[in-house]
Parts: sequence; structure tokens; C-alpha cells
Amino acid sequence: PGETAHLGVLIRQNDLNVPFNLPVTLEIDNPYGDTVASYQLKSDRFGLMEARFNVPMSAFTGRYTVSLYTKGRYNDKLYIAGSSFRVKEFAPDNLRIEGKWLDNAGDGWLDEKMVKAAFSLSNLYGKPAVGHKLVATYRLVPADFSFKKYDGFAFRDPKRDEKQKARPYEEDLPEITTDADGRGLFEIDLAKFEQGAYRLYLTVDGLELGSGRSVTTNLESLVSLNKFLIGWKANGALDYIHKDSSREVKFIAIDNKLDKIEQKGLFLSLYSRSYVSSLKEMDDGTYRYQMVPKLKLIAKRAYDISVLGSTEKLKTDEAGEYVLELEDTDGLVLAMVEYSVAGKANLGHKVDKEAGLGLKLDRDEYKPGDTISVQITAPYTGYGLMTIERDNVYAYKWFKTQTTSVEEKIVLPQGVEGNAYLNVAFFRDVQSKEIYLPALSYGAAAFNIDKEARKLNISLEAPQKVKSGTPLVIKYKTNDKANIIVYGVNSGILQAADYKLPNPLAAFMKKKALRVVTSQIMDLVMPDIKFLRTLAASGGGDGFEQEALAKNLNPFARKTDKA
Repeated sequence: PGETAHLGVLIRQNDLNVPFNLPVTLEIDNPYGDTVASYQLKSDRFGLMEARFNVPMSAFTGRYTVSLYTKGRYNDKLYIAGSSFRVKEFAPDNLRIEGKWLDNAGDGWLDEKMVKAAFSLSNLYGKPAVGHKLVATYRLVPADFSFKKYDGFAFRDPKRDEKQKARPYEEDLPEITTDADGRGLFEIDLAKFEQGAYRLYLTVDGLELGSGRSVTTNLESLVSLNKFLIGWKANGALDYIHKDSSREVKFIAIDNKLDKIEQKGLFLSLYSRSYVSSLKEMDDGTYRYQMVPKLKLIAKRAYDISVLGSTEKLKTDEAGEYVLELEDTDGLVLAMVEYSVAGKANLGHKVDKEAGLGLKLDRDEYKPGDTISVQITAPYTGYGLMTIERDNVYAYKWFKTQTTSVEEKIVLPQGVEGNAYLNVAFFRDVQSKEIYLPALSYGAAAFNIDKEARKLNISLEAPQKVKSGTPLVIKYKTNDKANIIVYGVNSGILQAADYKLPNPLAAFMKKKALRVVTSQIMDLVMPDIKFLRTLAASGGGDGFEQEALAKNLNPFARKTDKA
């Protein structure tokens, strides 16, 4: 209360052009839904608008809602966008609290079953606060291993049970009282929880004597009972590797303080992964075929990791899906590297036998004019139509396959922005033996389009310290001519309000849905009758083949028993 809220608005049309001189209404509602301020604004030639709201001293505390409207067709209010801010009273603290982990692992993880944290409470003059209560609550949130020191390396949690979904925990610790030095110690027993990596959040309040007021501090750390971890990093993408191309993976071993260590006595196994159809009972009692992955061991050998790390060259001479596992002597999987090799092959891939089509793009983002490579896995051989779509069809290509897994290419045309979809409709060959599957299979894969043409790179330079009464000199640089807004806010307010830097490009170029309607009759095409008769003449099955053949030739045929 008593401060000023500065509200900035940047507005664009759907085509990202500026709606110059567009009249809008900006309204501010208090936490109880009452409108406390309304501003009539018009966009300038840059699409910018600004409003200032002086928060009254008597204003309610809580979250205030900011809404932006324009006039609709019938002079009604048409909502455009919105945001919010909080109004909160700040009172000076009479106490100061500090805390630390006793077994500090730095940027690593705490690996003990009993985690201890020490806290000290004092008054503002540094004198210990004796006999004060300390109240603590902790949360355990399932986490993954990721470290800035080893950027690009992936780590697996060997102790996590992958068959069970990890769940968070929250618990209050028993209250303690500060001693003669104003200190207190909390202990957290991690042995009673499911094994795995967690992010531990500990919140401790130091209470004032005879008052409900308190000071708060928070500690945070990654916790796990793993004494070491195995990390791996490839020299390129693993989800799409061209056949016979070179690809390597580097393995490292680290301890809980993130120091590299030597690890011997491991075993490296290479598996190929295929998929088999299995009948499974669903929750509603019905049965359905599902594709179940099956691993086949190709090679296994002893493996050691040096202090500097060890490098392994991947097998890429055959198309397919592969899994590289690193195990200890007890069979515990320490690392699992999954990769896919693209190319022509007849493979048992993960496709839906009811008309599914497996699509895998070589990248997640492309520039206009780039060539998109896609690995297509179908349940049969045949013909396909590949299109790039969103609100209309931007490009298309016909292709034919002789195997169930092929790699195809198509060029992304100019003029497409934001995101798009690669859609593939695949038709069964009339000579295919998969006559009991639907004749049409289809699939779609979304991808992003590079936004570099819309980006404005800004660099700012400002001194770390400025004396009161002296000018603050700020230097800026952009990669193109532009108008920019430079503003400053107290860093303490930013932390208290959890302020996030605006991202206008992400707001204006949100992901758009696929809105193309496709009509087809290819699923009505029947197999070649001569080919069907050849299959039926293979014998066996007490007439089962003939009955199945008759159903495919004439789905309305009835079988009558002769007396």
C-alpha cells in the first residue's frame, strides 16, 4: 500500500502487425472482484501502452487482477489478455535466522540416511535469541539428476523403482527450542521413504517470544542414497541417427560432491529392441492388442570408467532401435542409453496394429527452406502421401516403400511461421500379406519453426554499484534498429513477488492447432483377389482361411449350415 504499480502493454494483431491507435480498456480488480481502477488507452505506432496505478494506503492486501479489453461487434467487452500482481504489507523483522546443512555437498547431493540441518536465531544486534521456538516443515519432491557442472550429461537414478510412480511427501518436524547460543538442530530420516532422488525443501520459522510473528528461512538440497552416479553424453542426437554415421557416447563416474572418480568392474550390454503384439485386458474389461517392447542381447563385455571418462562408439550399421546398458556386478542398471538408427529395414517397430504409423523427425525445429527427414515405420509396405499442414496444406509428396521402415525427406517452404505438422497417410500395397489390417494407416508429428527472424537480441551494460544522487549510465546494443524499453525494479521486490521476465514472442507466437480436415476412401480398397486366393490355397486351419477370405471379399456374406 502506498506504492505505484507500473503496467506495460504490448499489443499485436494475429499477423504480428501493430494495431495503431487501437482503443482498449484496462481494468484492475481487487482480491474480492471489485473494479478499483479503469483506464482508456490507445496503442501508439509501436503497439505500446502504459498505465500507473497508485495503490491506496487503505487497499486490501492480496492478488489484484489486470484485464485488457477492446470493444466487440455489439459494443460488448472483448477480453484480450490479462495479468496480476500482489499487494502486501511489509513490516521490519525483529529477529534474524540462518541455517545450513551439516553435511554440505555443495551443488551435489546429500547421500546420508539421516540428514541434519543447524539453525541460529539472533536479534537484529547479533545477540543470541535464547529460548525461542523453531518450527520446521519439510517436503520431498521426486527429482532427476542434472548438474550445471556437467551440462549435456544425462544421469539415471539406479535406486528408483520405475514400476512405481514416484510421489512427494510432506511432514512437520517436532518443535525445538533454541539453546543458550540461540542454536537448534533438526534431523530428517530419509530411510523410511522410497529410494530414489528427491529435492528436499526445509522451511524453518523462528518465533518471537509472546508473539505470533516469525522470521523464516529455507534450505534446499538434492538427496539420494546413491554413493556415485554414471553420466553419459553423446556427440550428437540419439533419437535420430542416420545409418552408418559415426556416433559416440562418453561415460563418466561422479561422487556426491560432483568430483570425477574411477569406477571398475562394470558390464556394458548392447540390446536391439523390437515390438511384439500382445493381448491385454483393459480397465473396462475389454481386451486389446498392444505393442510390447522386447530386448534381444547382441553383445556384453566387462567395462571400466577412468577418472577422465571412457568413450564408446555406437553400432549404426543396421537400422533399428537399440539400448546400451551399463550394470554393476549385482545387475543394477547404472546407465541406459537409448538410440535409434534411421534407414530402410523390415522391423518390428512400435506401431498400432489397428492403423498406427510411427513417425520420428530428425529435429524438433526447422528453418524455412530446410529439408525435413522423417523415419516412417508402417505395419505393411505400400504407398504414402506426406504433407506439411496447419491451417492449410503448405507442401506435399508421394512416396512408395518396399520395406516397413523407410526414411523420407520433404522441404519446408518459405512463409510458414510458428509451428506446423507433418502428416502422413499410408496405404497398404495390394500385394501385401497384411490383409487382416486396415488398408489405411496414418500419423502426424508436430515441429517448431525457427523464430530467429522475429527475435531482437538486446545486451545491456550497467554498473554494479551507483552512489546516491549520481546518474545511472546504462549502455545497450541490439542486432537491428529498434525501440526498446529499459526499466529497473528493486531486486528484493522481484524476489518477494517471484517476478518473471516477460516473453512477448512466446505470447504472440503460441502453438497453433492442426485445422486441416482430410477426407479419404482408401480404407475401402480391397486386396487383390488373385493374391487372396493364393494365400487361401496354402492349406491348413480347417477352413479358417476360406472363412476369413470370404469376410474380406464380401463383409455381408452369411454362412448357412446344410441340414
